[in-house]
Amino acid sequence: MGSLDMKSTLKTFAPHQNFYALLLGLCGFLLIFYSLPEVGISADSITYTSVSRNLNTHGNLHAFDGEPMVDFPLGYPLLLGGIQFITRLDPFRFGLCLSSFFFGTLIYVLVCLLKREGFPPIERYLCGACLVLSPALVEVYQMLWSETVFIFCIVLFLAAATRYGLEKSRRWIWVMALICAWACFTRYAAMTLVVTGGLAILGDRSLPFKTRWWRSVWFGAVSMSLLIFNLLRNWMISGTATGDRKKNFLPISIHLHRFGDVLSGWVPPMNKYPALFTPLAVVFFILIIGAGAYYWIRRKETLTLFALCKTFCVVYALFILAISVLTEFEGLDVRLLSPLYIPALLGLMGAAYHLFYPDPDNKATHPAPMVMTLGLIGLMAANGVSAVDYIQHPEIAYKRYVRYDLATLRHSPTLHFMDKHPALFAPGVSLYSNAPDLMYLLSSAHPADYIPDIHSVTDVRDFIADSSSYLIWLDACRAYPRSDIEALQKSTDLSLVYSFQDGAIYYHQ
Repeated sequence: MGSLDMKSTLKTFAPHQNFYALLLGLCGFLLIFYSLPEVGISADSITYTSVSRNLNTHGNLHAFDGEPMVDFPLGYPLLLGGIQFITRLDPFRFGLCLSSFFFGTLIYVLVCLLKREGFPPIERYLCGACLVLSPALVEVYQMLWSETVFIFCIVLFLAAATRYGLEKSRRWIWVMALICAWACFTRYAAMTLVVTGGLAILGDRSLPFKTRWWRSVWFGAVSMSLLIFNLLRNWMISGTATGDRKKNFLPISIHLHRFGDVLSGWVPPMNKYPALFTPLAVVFFILIIGAGAYYWIRRKETLTLFALCKTFCVVYALFILAISVLTEFEGLDVRLLSPLYIPALLGLMGAAYHLFYPDPDNKATHPAPMVMTLGLIGLMAANGVSAVDYIQHPEIAYKRYVRYDLATLRHSPTLHFMDKHPALFAPGVSLYSNAPDLMYLLSSAHPADYIPDIHSVTDVRDFIADSSSYLIWLDACRAYPRSDIEALQKSTDLSLVYSFQDGAIYYHQ
């Protein structure tokens, strides 16, 4: 029986039986690989890379600021470090190829899964094309980000969970759990994948409740193992589980508006109407919760592809909205919501497919295939226009603060001044900056600390006590608002000493 199951699994993903899926995967790989001259770099990318470099050079997991990394899980920098050790290449060199590989492979796996689910050929190939051209996925997979691995893990989880739904074999519980464990070791938000799997296993009515209960417990324990290890390490090092997180001061209405803003970018005509952003977010929550309830209650399915997609959408969307309300984000953006794109598209397609085909024996005379085909063609065309525009105009990414414009920053007057006057910034002089990551990457100055949080009395008090220090401000980094400098000037003796086209240098006596 095990041999037959393995043969069936291999047959599902055999390249010679999935030519068009392989072609779509190759298109995805080439689109990302040739979209940029080098992988996109952001502040987080620099953190991951600095940990990878330190791991290979010094054998530690310290970031660019010289401190152990605790704000992010260890999985992604360990992956980069392992590849760097094997290839002897810097992550900036192999990053675009790695992201392209993940993107092409997930497209291939998804199209194969749709075939196994019995989805019609035209619709599944159009769905694959929509994913290849998705502006949400293109934006993420151009970057050196841990989301590239997290989204890939979501797809692998869907493949393993649907196989478990077919076979009910415990071996697939372990496969699911190992995938989730690595996902949680890569992104803290992957806890939503664990919740999804646990709910799906527990809600499967084809097995006795006792069996379902114990399997869900085993699944949860294995899935959370690496995450618990990571959190305990963080606590022992820094006294916090996930680093120093700022509190949110914005109302939920703002976060719903931002949520809808991202969704409107996935349906391009709607992104021109900001008044629709909040209603769009509300409608999205209603649709995914309603579709999820339909599968769980009406169809009594929890482990089919479409049911899993809907469950994950509900769990992840509610989780990310709750976290944004509790802690301060730079804004709910495509990066944070990109893990929703594939499950949302597949989940809504699955709901439409079953609603359009209430009678499986009467598909030939039903108008639904034409409606779905036209809808997917429209989405593919809109995605194509958006993706091409995004790739051809890199300034879009710079203005959205998706990635740094390193070509311009390498000629930064502020950073050049620091390099030409090293005596001012000797190792004994404390440095603060809104962009210590860029200083690490592009300046020869010693590591800088982040500027103090103006809402933290302790941070401001420590800054006041640290006399004879410099604060370097770079306009390219928007992690802190300019008003923070004005607030510090009012509460401390911080004064402007040098001003440049792209930044400024302040001195604290």
